[in-house]
Amino acid sequence: MIGGLVPVITTVLWSWLRLPSLVQAIVTAVVTLDRNVANAQIRVTQRILGCLLGGAVGLVAAEFATSSFFAWSLILFGGIFLFSWLHLSTGPFSYVGTQAGVAYILAIVTGNNPPDTIGPVVGRIAGMTGGVLVVGSICFVLKVCLERSAAQKTG
Repeated sequence: MIGGLVPVITTVLWSWLRLPSLVQAIVTAVVTLDRNVANAQIRVTQRILGCLLGGAVGLVAAEFATSSFFAWSLILFGGIFLFSWLHLSTGPFSYVGTQAGVAYILAIVTGNNPPDTIGPVVGRIAGMTGGVLVVGSICFVLKVCLERSAAQKTG
């Protein structure tokens, strides 16, 4: 049910609000789906944290990325190294590192050269974060409905 609602609601919201990066929002949202609503909520939380962390670092990096391809490459690989280290950790937040790395790469790589402006970066990060928020909202509503239904059956 969630898998059917997510693309439809995301498309309607993005069209209605005229938000950027619809495809990025849908892809990010669909990847977050899980049959177990509780697992999906954990993934949504970690994915939002990763989007915000990687996006924030990516925005700062994109702002400071110079027109020098060498400097931009160092900034790119430095961020990838940082988030790969978090991704490969054995802690409970390793998935945050995964998503932060993806958000960072999408923020800093906007073409063949360093980004000229942060406009596309903001659009991509907003699309990723917005798509995950749609999944989180649908999971929350579904979980509340399931709990009420179970309470009515037992009560």
